[in-house]
Amino acid sequence: MDMSNQVLAHILFELFGENVVEKSNTFEDNLKLLSTSFSSSQLFASKYLTNINNYEYLTFFKSLFQKDSMITWLFKNELSVIKNVIASFYFKSCVPEFTNRDDLGYKNSDFKDIPKLSSLGMEIFIELLRFFNVYEDKSTSLFVHWIKLYSVLLSLEHSDSNLWSDSCSKKTLKVLNSFLLPQNSSLSEILLMKSPDSTKMYIYRELLSLIQPKLTKQNWKWNPACPFIFKHLVKNIKFPHVSECLEFLLPPCLLLIDDFEDKHKIIGFECLSHILSNSTKEEVKWCSRIDVIYDCCNRQFYCKNENVAKLFIPCLFQVLSIIEKPLSGVDRVSQDTYHDKSFRKFIMQMDVETQLVLKLIYSSYLIEFIKIMNLHCLKHLVILLPLIKTYLNNYSSDWNKHCTKNVLVSIYHLIQVIWPQISLHVYEILECLLILVYNVSQDKDWPNESTCELLECAKSCVNLLDQLSPLDIRNLLVSLTECKIDCNIRNSILLLTEKN
Repeated sequence: MDMSNQVLAHILFELFGENVVEKSNTFEDNLKLLSTSFSSSQLFASKYLTNINNYEYLTFFKSLFQKDSMITWLFKNELSVIKNVIASFYFKSCVPEFTNRDDLGYKNSDFKDIPKLSSLGMEIFIELLRFFNVYEDKSTSLFVHWIKLYSVLLSLEHSDSNLWSDSCSKKTLKVLNSFLLPQNSSLSEILLMKSPDSTKMYIYRELLSLIQPKLTKQNWKWNPACPFIFKHLVKNIKFPHVSECLEFLLPPCLLLIDDFEDKHKIIGFECLSHILSNSTKEEVKWCSRIDVIYDCCNRQFYCKNENVAKLFIPCLFQVLSIIEKPLSGVDRVSQDTYHDKSFRKFIMQMDVETQLVLKLIYSSYLIEFIKIMNLHCLKHLVILLPLIKTYLNNYSSDWNKHCTKNVLVSIYHLIQVIWPQISLHVYEILECLLILVYNVSQDKDWPNESTCELLECAKSCVNLLDQLSPLDIRNLLVSLTECKIDCNIRNSILLLTEKN
């Protein structure tokens, strides 16, 4: 007798009060005996059924649901009972809560049975979706809604490659998604379906209400799958629906960003960026403490993960655009704005950074930050120009050459934004450019494509200086070549003053 038949035999013994099951009875024989003698509510009330382990429970119902007649029989019950049974298929197959777990991370051994249980749960939902795709009508629309609700939850839990998934659960997930998302429909469409009951609530709101209690400051680390479910939920809803639940979406983002694990920081920033992009500035200000979000972003300057850096800097730009008005002209030039604080921190971190990949990331965003700061860059030249000089002095590897190009483009935009006072800083900028051109001309690979590109960028900066400065920059440089100077320096100046 297989496992499902053994479970059924025990249930029949409990319900009848005596052993009426023949040892030779097949599973089908016992199913017929169950459905003709009892109601489904009696089955669900069975003490034996509630006491068996998750694997036996899921295996039993999977076997039942392979018979269409049994699905019809089982769903002839009170709505609350049916909803609880459908929910049980998820809760017995999902990643459990690790209550009172210390904050040391998780291992494969923590989830050794989860892929098998999740596959069983998904197979049950596949059987139910298969049946109701054929037999759905008004009387069963609420069942289908609940089935989709918990199917989506289980699907999102396994959408990423994590410790609780394996090749078998991934294969089953593909089949489940083919039933959930037929004919090229998207997850967003499923999430925006409304409940057929009187609440008319969107599925995504129901899903958020299910996972929100597991994403609090006290317990979110005990629920390792919830951040990933949260990520997929957030990224698949857009304006105006994001605005409707900002108070639920923002707190988990900040918890994730402030975590010590980079994978959680990445999820947090992906979600925060999506939320800010799909909400109005007024809504974010009204629904949240934007200064808390700002502080949370600013703390990430100390993170050394390149993927986090790629996400948090653009996110910081979004937060700055919300927390205060864009900087323009001399407006607030005497104040120490949020922009000023972040720009100062950005320059200081860029200056002390030693990892080449992070230097490249910071230098690529320096261009955008200079545009954002506008004329307010003048307040930071005392630390910005030495930083520029340092970066232009060092370009020995390919990574650094990319950094150098980014910094040269930054100089070009810096000249554009500080032009009203450019005459005060011409010599410092020229010094930076001359140092670079000298080093480029001494490069053992000179001339090649990358060094020629750097030279052209430097010449563009000189041309712009010549146009915006009251000084005759080009003639000034040419006159230097007539002085008694090193021939290499003279050649560097000539390279810089050549016309394109």
